[in-house]
Amino acid sequence: MPTAAEIAPHIQEATLIALCSPLNPTGTAFSKSALAEICDLVVAENKRRSPDQKPLYILYDQLYWTLTFGETHHYDPVSLRLNYVIM
Repeated sequence: MPTAAEIAPHIQEATLIALCSPLNPTGTAFSKSALAEICDLVVAENKRRSPDQKPLYILYDQLYWTLTFGETHHYDPVSLRLNYVIM
C-alpha cells in the first residue's frame, strides 16, 4: 500500500492520486491512520496551490469493500475528511 511519505515527493506535480482499498486479489486495506495521512497530504497540497492551478484529486476505488472479513475495517477518504469534500 502506498504511504503519504512515498507520495509526498511527487505531490506537487500530480493532479490525481488513484487509490484502491481493499486491493484485489490480496485484500490488503488501508489502515485508518495511513489513509488519513494521505488525505491530509492532499488537503495541504490543495491549500498550497494558487487559484489558477488545478486541484489535486483522489480517485478512490472501493469496489471490493464488502469483501472485508475478520479484523479488517474499511475506511474511505470522504468519511475521514468530509469537511474538505467539495460538493
